[in-house]
Amino acid sequence: MKKVLLSFAVVGLLFATSCKDTKTEETAPATENTEATTEETPELTKFEAAKAEAETKLAEAKAKVQEAIEKGDKKAQEEAQKALDAAQKTWDEAKVKFEEVSEKTGKAVEEAKEATQEKVADAKEAVKEAKEATQEKAAEVKDAVKEAADKIKK
Repeated sequence: MKKVLLSFAVVGLLFATSCKDTKTEETAPATENTEATTEETPELTKFEAAKAEAETKLAEAKAKVQEAIEKGDKKAQEEAQKALDAAQKTWDEAKVKFEEVSEKTGKAVEEAKEATQEKVADAKEAVKEAKEATQEKAAEVKDAVKEAADKIKK
């Protein structure tokens, strides 16, 4: 009975002293915000508003041209056609700018996705290293316990 108690005391003492490691290892990576956020940029909303306005003006100009054609008024038809051409030009410009902004936004989203994937890979690697370090420590403790048990048996 004394041997069993003594062996438990020795094992406990070895375990307690082996856990007091003076060097500190960072086993978990620093917590970082890896959430993907989608925010509407002011540029995007401005271009969307410009695009919607251009669509409205284009539709109004088409309606005026049609109305002038129905009335048979040549002067009104020419003015409406000029307004239609100007609205069409504005619409085309807004559409091109909107596509440019959409492309830039798409690239930014893709870059953010890649950065997030890199951070996830780094975190997985850190977890793997921590797991290996823990397994090594467990093996050391197991060996120390076996040595203590062998010494107690002798």
